Amino acid sequence: MPWKSLVSPLLLLLIAAVYAQVGWHEFVVYDDPLYVTKNPHVLAGLTWDGVRWAFTTLHSSNWHPLTWLSLMLNTEIHGPWAGGYALTNVALHAASTWLLYLWLQQMTGAVARSALVAALFAIHPLHVESVVWVSERKDVLSIFFGMAALWAYGRYARTPGIRWYAAVLMLYTLSLLSKQTLVTLPAVLLLLDIWPLRRWQLFPGETSQTANAGKAPSPASRKGAKPKERTPADRDSSQEEAVPFPRMSLGRLLAEKLPLLALAVVFSVAIFRAQRVGGSVAELDYLPLWVRFGNAILVYVLYLGKTFWPFGLAVFYPHPGESLSIPAVIAAGVLLVAITLGVVWQAKRRPYVLVGCLWYLGTLVPVIGLVQVGAQQMADRYTYFPHVGLFMGLTWLVADLLPHRIRAEGGAAFAASAMVLVLALIAWVQVSLWQNSMTLFDHTARVTERNFLARFNLGNAWYDTGRPDLAEEHFRAAVSWMPREAKLRYNLGKALAEQFKLHEARAEFEATIALQPDHSPALTDLGNVLRMQGELDRAIECFRRSLHFEPNDATTHNSLGVALASQRKFDEAQAAYEEALRIWPSYPEALFNMAAVLANTGRLEESLPYFEKSLAADPGNPDTHFYYAKVLQQLGRTANAAEHLRRTLQLNPQHPAAATELRALRTEPGTESPTAPAN
Repeated sequence: MPWKSLVSPLLLLLIAAVYAQVGWHEFVVYDDPLYVTKNPHVLAGLTWDGVRWAFTTLHSSNWHPLTWLSLMLNTEIHGPWAGGYALTNVALHAASTWLLYLWLQQMTGAVARSALVAALFAIHPLHVESVVWVSERKDVLSIFFGMAALWAYGRYARTPGIRWYAAVLMLYTLSLLSKQTLVTLPAVLLLLDIWPLRRWQLFPGETSQTANAGKAPSPASRKGAKPKERTPADRDSSQEEAVPFPRMSLGRLLAEKLPLLALAVVFSVAIFRAQRVGGSVAELDYLPLWVRFGNAILVYVLYLGKTFWPFGLAVFYPHPGESLSIPAVIAAGVLLVAITLGVVWQAKRRPYVLVGCLWYLGTLVPVIGLVQVGAQQMADRYTYFPHVGLFMGLTWLVADLLPHRIRAEGGAAFAASAMVLVLALIAWVQVSLWQNSMTLFDHTARVTERNFLARFNLGNAWYDTGRPDLAEEHFRAAVSWMPREAKLRYNLGKALAEQFKLHEARAEFEATIALQPDHSPALTDLGNVLRMQGELDRAIECFRRSLHFEPNDATTHNSLGVALASQRKFDEAQAAYEEALRIWPSYPEALFNMAAVLANTGRLEESLPYFEKSLAADPGNPDTHFYYAKVLQQLGRTANAAEHLRRTLQLNPQHPAAATELRALRTEPGTESPTAPAN
């Protein structure tokens, strides 16, 4: 058919129209620091050390080495440009969309219906989260390989042989190495064997008429109808008859899935272990079983609701816990039972309805909350693959139920096109909300209630832009809803400390440690507050406890050195700074503090290289220029000292002592003490 060649470019044009704007988006504070912006392995690009790390780490409570490698490759190509990572996600999504259309059309022969399913997958607003969120690279990469595995399975089903089976096995392995999203794929392939491949006769006595379910009869096949020119809709349906796939026994079909099932089990164990080690999997007593099962029933229906009415979408939906509405669960259960009865009633006549329903229900099982991972009730991204089955079943059902006249006159095509364009517009707006952390989490806070994570991340966004006062407001709201979350108390403490509200900050850090005794950053920050309050012994104790849990934290070693230097324990302070510089050789504060210790103990010449390295790492620090000038002045190098004093005044015209020292240098050079305080 002539218009068949237009499907692929139109799908790509549709995706470009909705998603091109991500090239101007920023990273968000939710998970993107873990995956990119504060991940030294990813920021280093593609290296052998990075490859080794990718395959051995359980970072971010996941094991997905291919995802890490793909992010490293992004860095290698375009550096830390947020748009580059997001556009790669879009490219993977576009490739998955094309593969979806390709294998569905090849399996069914129905071009128009396959194109509609692919278009819905391409631009449904619920899929925006998977595509535009850089941290969800794991999702789009896993589904890309999964779609390729489905296409290869279609080729294998037509001409069984080791070559295509090996391709399915390899692509499925790559999908699981990206993320363990598709552990249910073996079951999905068995569903495809029922329909549309029809490799297995599900119902005894199935005739050619029921085997070809989903094909609308052509006008000439109707009793008494006169042959006439066929419309594109007729041609689309009639092609479905021309897709032969060999029939097989159920035993053989199950046997060929066993290697895939073995892979699924191995990777399921791996991801469960990763999430358990990372603390993402809730303990069994965290949520009662009745809450988990009740929420699973409710969420199945909520996803259906958002599929048909995709408004008020959010990046995070707080879990209601034991306040889960029992009437809502009962109503959702009744609706699911009614849908199930309808599907069973139509299963023999319309097997695509059964396949689509089971695809949707089954592929959601790993993320439906029976094993609670995280604090969310549901997530838009979880519908990314389950929607494929739902869209398939609904598209074929509606096409079969429509009167032939509407299809023949183009009414169905017009309605489908209008629906796709409306969804594309909604998706475009949804994509724009991901422009930055402020727009994303402000929207999330407005469309949800008591959303502690939205407020927490708004606080993080304001803190990162240098507004700890506004960050404090959001952190306080988050803490009021979730007072026993250590990370919320800790970040509130950081915002308070940044404003020098030391007593309040101290209380939050102490609360954090009470909730999580091994919280190393909180111990370090509490130590810094205690040091500023003059409680040096307690501060040193906090630093040492922090280093017990995190011995390779350069900032804690530096803070310990500052506290020891304040007690004039210069040898111990020097050892602490040396350890900090061993871990981080270009650490500006540790370099400056090492120079200060050496200068304060009379080793002026030894201090000079550390001042110089500190300035090389942070040339815009006026204090480093000032104290370097004082040491140079003490050594009689007045010209160099004057140069650095002038540089101090350029960087900070209000520096309290630089102008005085510069004037004094002209009359009494070399008389000032070089003593420098520690940072």
